[in-house]
Amino acid sequence: MNLLPQSRDDPSPNYSLITTKTNKHVKLIYDSMKKNYTQLNTILLFIIIMVVSLNLGAQEYQKQVFRIKFNSSADTKLKTMKIQKSADGIVRTGFESVDRMSEKYGASSIKRVFPYAGKFEAKHQKYGLHLWYEVVVDPNADVRLAKEDYSKLSDISHSELILKNGTRSKPQLSKTAC
Repeated sequence: MNLLPQSRDDPSPNYSLITTKTNKHVKLIYDSMKKNYTQLNTILLFIIIMVVSLNLGAQEYQKQVFRIKFNSSADTKLKTMKIQKSADGIVRTGFESVDRMSEKYGASSIKRVFPYAGKFEAKHQKYGLHLWYEVVVDPNADVRLAKEDYSKLSDISHSELILKNGTRSKPQLSKTAC
């Protein structure tokens, strides 16, 4: 028995049966390809987003500068702290642990990020702005490693790198602050 029609004009029931089955197969193949195409587009979109976000995350930091925040328990010592430079150009604060790190990384400057604010100083202290200091280390020092080492000190609660475009990185909480 011949299942295929002899011509397209042949209105035999066998021809409609074959075209119906063929249309179902074509539809199944089409749906499968459409699903795969959608999945492929989703994967490509995900890859593009990942590449873009990696490029955004790879922003450059200032080479020698980062910020630290002293613990609030160091507040009274900070009020009497006199920042001085030694003969070799290393800055001294009076905090032994900070001075050791300054020696290790060749810190040439430590200064308040938010300077004394006169009549607004009470608000600075209320919000802890007086605890933030900017540290400038030797140009040959690894600023990321220095930031991490400072954050491990018991007198320091946070440390963060400064992006070249002026925004800040995520603060690094010290282990003692947690």
